[in-house]
Amino acid sequence: MFEKARLARLFLHNIWASKMNGTIIPLMGKAEIILPKLKGPLFDMIYIDGDHTYQGCLNDIKNSISLLKEEGVLCGDDLEYQLHELDYDFTMENKDENNTIKDKYSDRRFHPGVAVAVAEAIGIVSVKDTF
Repeated sequence: MFEKARLARLFLHNIWASKMNGTIIPLMGKAEIILPKLKGPLFDMIYIDGDHTYQGCLNDIKNSISLLKEEGVLCGDDLEYQLHELDYDFTMENKDENNTIKDKYSDRRFHPGVAVAVAEAIGIVSVKDTF
């Protein structure tokens, strides 16, 4: 818990130090509680870095998309490989895993829930260094 509190203080300090405290409004808490309370479209950009399970990631994506402005950008991380690049059946069998797993036929590690949720909710996306 100490680490989360320290990181939250650092984040708030950085917002203040960059004079962005009128532009960046941090909302801290679980996405499944906070996001449904917001009414969109509000945001130019949303960055998701949350639950890596299929259902958690899918919920984050769906709740975020409705909050984006028309030309808004949805970003996230930990999409090492997209579903079409992986063994489909093996990935689907492991989609509820929150951590990385090793691909059945290679040494590639990936978050199966993220790969499945992105494929289902959005489709093929542009990826650079898991971002």
